[in-house]
Amino acid sequence: MSIFPSHNKKHVNSAGSSPNAAQGIETYYNSVDGVMPEESKQLTTYLQNEVIKATGAVTRGVKDESFRVIRDNAAPAVLVEIVFITNTGERANLTSDIYQNKLCNGLLNGLLKFFKQ
Repeated sequence: MSIFPSHNKKHVNSAGSSPNAAQGIETYYNSVDGVMPEESKQLTTYLQNEVIKATGAVTRGVKDESFRVIRDNAAPAVLVEIVFITNTGERANLTSDIYQNKLCNGLLNGLLKFFKQ
């Protein structure tokens, strides 16, 4: 089975009135326009749980949205939002090799759980 993972650093408009108030990791799937919504939701859940476990970041949860990047794919499709670039602490994490490795390990563990099911 193939998958379509996508990741993103959140843009400035996501921050709201206080840039450092916005924080955490959230993962999206598409139950409306997605080709494999149940598989996408399961993959999203595994990725979110494992990335939070690996990084200790704030969880913003698993969300269902119809973003273009996760619409009409021929495989389970997810979008992992990994950092608010407007948050100085999260921006610093993004440049840290240690934190990047934690993110990668969390993503890898989530993928392994999905493919082992």
